[in-house]
Amino acid sequence: MESLKNAVLEYSKNPESNPTLGDVSPILDQLYPFRDGKASQRIGEYVTWYFKSLESSSSKKEALRIATEKYAEKWGADKVIRHSN
Repeated sequence: MESLKNAVLEYSKNPESNPTLGDVSPILDQLYPFRDGKASQRIGEYVTWYFKSLESSSSKKEALRIATEKYAEKWGADKVIRHSN
C-alpha cells in the first residue's frame, strides 16, 4: 500500500514520473475480454441458469456446475475461471 500511495502522490506532482500508472491495457484481456457492453446480459443468463437448476431440484453445487457449463458453451470455456475448494 505504501508504494502505491507514494506512486500516486508522485504522479500528482509530476505525471511524467510514471506515465503508465493506472494503465490496465496489458491485462485488460484477462479482466474484461469481451469489451462489448454485454456483461449484464452474461451475468443475467448465468444467474437464470443457476436458479432454473435449483428449481429442478439440483443441489447448489450442481446448479453452479450446470450454469458454468452453459456459460462456457455459449461464451467460451476460456472465459471461465474455476476455483475448487
